[in-house]
Amino acid sequence: MPTPISGGCFCGAVRYTVTGEPSLAAHCHCRDCQKAHGGGHASGFLAPKESVNVTGEVKFFDSKGVAATQSAADFARRAARPL
Repeated sequence: MPTPISGGCFCGAVRYTVTGEPSLAAHCHCRDCQKAHGGGHASGFLAPKESVNVTGEVKFFDSKGVAATQSAADFARRAARPL
């Protein structure tokens, strides 16, 4: 995956840039991710924390997943849309 990687929320209130090389990219097919993203899966990647820059107000919450495991989500606070 070429770096830098940049993106953000649908409304534009939150933006991110990743300058480090991702260590993992994956699709999650759990029911929580399907509901949160309105599709059959959610895509994501892991990168070193020090290589991630986020601007805007992000709301973070933990929830108990369908499989009784801990899951977390980041949301743009203004529009409550997943990042």
